[in-house]
Amino acid sequence: LPEGGRGGRGGRALGWAQCGVLLFVGGFCTFHLLYPLRHFALYPAGVSWHEEGHLGAWHMKLRSKHGWVALVAVEQDGKRTVYLPQMDPMANGKQKKKIVSRPHALLLYATELAKLHIVANRSLTSLHAHSCFALNARAPLPLFTPEADLLDHLGSYELLPPFSSSAVGVWLTGQPPVANAAGASDACTLHDPTYNMRADPNAFRRLHQQAGLR
Repeated sequence: LPEGGRGGRGGRALGWAQCGVLLFVGGFCTFHLLYPLRHFALYPAGVSWHEEGHLGAWHMKLRSKHGWVALVAVEQDGKRTVYLPQMDPMANGKQKKKIVSRPHALLLYATELAKLHIVANRSLTSLHAHSCFALNARAPLPLFTPEADLLDHLGSYELLPPFSSSAVGVWLTGQPPVANAAGASDACTLHDPTYNMRADPNAFRRLHQQAGLR
């Protein structure tokens, strides 16, 4: 008997097209299996807090984070202005929500704010983010490092690990503790009116007019 006839018909080698389809389907399934789990290996702990590796993760809807952020801008002449993104008339409600709570969105917003100052002939020397957020039932903590100058990091956050370095410990803080140590007070206040009182309600209007926006 022919060799292929023993015990049934012999196997047939896959063609190039079939191999290509098999590789594509295998790669597609592998990517979508591993991509939602990338935060376990590539990013610092606390993805729900700093949101590096948060998008597309299987747990991305399993958290609640709320708080506030204020941008303190200092110009070359020493003028100091407090900007509250939620008061910007050029941003809609959905944009404001993302700017306040998502670090990447805030850095993009800070980039545009710095550009507006340049167009308005008001060059910035520093831009600091003061904030306070609570993740689920954890103790409140500043999400952004107040000492970090955001101007030093504009345009440097488009690629994340492993293609770039993490912002955690640089201009983002690490995950807050589940609860404060015994006798310790909160690191910040979620309902702090200080920056609301310091913010000039006409700051955005003046900046937009000086930059030629209406």
